[in-house]
Amino acid sequence: MSVFDSETVACPACAQPVAVELVHSVNAVRRPDLRASILDRSFQSVACPHCGVSFRIEPRFTYLDTARRQFFAALPASELADWKAGEARAQASYDMAFGPGTDGAALVEGMHARCVFGWLGLNEKLIAAEHGIDDVELEMAQLAT
Repeated sequence: MSVFDSETVACPACAQPVAVELVHSVNAVRRPDLRASILDRSFQSVACPHCGVSFRIEPRFTYLDTARRQFFAALPASELADWKAGEARAQASYDMAFGPGTDGAALVEGMHARCVFGWLGLNEKLIAAEHGIDDVELEMAQLAT
């Protein structure tokens, strides 16, 4: 189940309040349209009704795709410096929903929790998996360059 909540955010250009449907979780199996909008970079994009400036709300949600064996905690890129805390929260969230002894454990055999930072980080993981590239190997290759 994908979960959204109506919230108000300030427009980064004019600071006026903008009503948005803010995502808390994406289930890509049930809502492949959301996965597609993440990949085409339109997901969580909003146009301010006051000034017309378009902006994209930074990610802070979980992404689950049981068919592709993917669980991501998507966090704002600005939190990369505190990656250990983000990673620990991602693992705790995963364990609560899918860890041993939970009802969801049978759904996720072979799946690992991952923490990604920013929209580009999430897109990279989705695209890499689509092309059969192991995300850990990709991270190691990026560190080597």
